[in-house]
Amino acid sequence: MVRNSAVEGVELDSSPTPTICEPCVRGKAHRKAFPKVSRTTYSKYGEKVVTDLWGPAQVQSIGGHSFAHMFEDLYSREPCIAFLKAKSEAFESYKHYKAWVKVHRNPNGIACLGSDRGGEFLDRDFTTYLQDVGTI
Repeated sequence: MVRNSAVEGVELDSSPTPTICEPCVRGKAHRKAFPKVSRTTYSKYGEKVVTDLWGPAQVQSIGGHSFAHMFEDLYSREPCIAFLKAKSEAFESYKHYKAWVKVHRNPNGIACLGSDRGGEFLDRDFTTYLQDVGTI
């Protein structure tokens, strides 16, 4: 458009090396790199548990399960896995795991639950339940 005189007041720089706009560089917010290893330490079981739901599998198990619901306590690094037939069973699976933690590991249960914020963990009933029991 500039070359065809359709636009006025614009100059083209045809040099092969790009120029760096100093105000643009100074105006950008710089962020620290995300650490590759967490330095956070936990002092008791259930202080923070991370969870993820995998599936559906291409082939169902003999029991008809297509999903794997995984939990890991970050204090002990102890993994736990539950097999589900449907993604919608994640909430009940979590409640069973939480009950197991209370009986076998920590009577206070789970203080903080971490996830990838997949849809199965954002369900209204699930989030209301976590709020009601005080889990972050």
